[in-house]
Amino acid sequence: MKINLLPWRTTQQQQQKKIFFLLLLGTVMGAVICIGLAQHNIAKKIIMQKSLSLQLQNQLTQQEQNYQQKKLLWQQQQQLQQNTQTLIVLENRQKQIETLLKILPNLLPSDAHLTKLELAPKTILLLGQTNNPIAVTTLLNNLEKITWLSTPQLLNSQPISNKKNGVTFQIKTDFKESLE
Repeated sequence: MKINLLPWRTTQQQQQKKIFFLLLLGTVMGAVICIGLAQHNIAKKIIMQKSLSLQLQNQLTQQEQNYQQKKLLWQQQQQLQQNTQTLIVLENRQKQIETLLKILPNLLPSDAHLTKLELAPKTILLLGQTNNPIAVTTLLNNLEKITWLSTPQLLNSQPISNKKNGVTFQIKTDFKESLE
């Protein structure tokens, strides 16, 4: 007795092919779904990264603005301290100038007179005339005795053409940095 198994085998093979193609289709669809999910996940992470980057950029900008404001405040503070120091020096200079103007008539020899007195923040320039050249030396010596002035310098001394022994002079002296 012979049993023909050919239709059964053909049916079995067709069923196996069907299962194979279904599995293949399921695998392909699963791979496509996995790739789609991965792309979605990556896109989500990129969006989060951009958002974080934007947030950090905003914080950095804010920090930079804060730094610039603090730097400006520090510069203003330094300028204010410098102005305060200058003001203190000028107040002391004012006292010195007042004192100098009070004692200048006593320092100036009787045969000499000033034609101009220039005061700058650190310098005094005396311009004058005398009939006696020794009076210029006397004035230099008198100015040298003032402790808050530096050593006076004779910048210029020229004879006056129409006066016998007459000279014009320019004397420069500076205020000392340390105020006494």
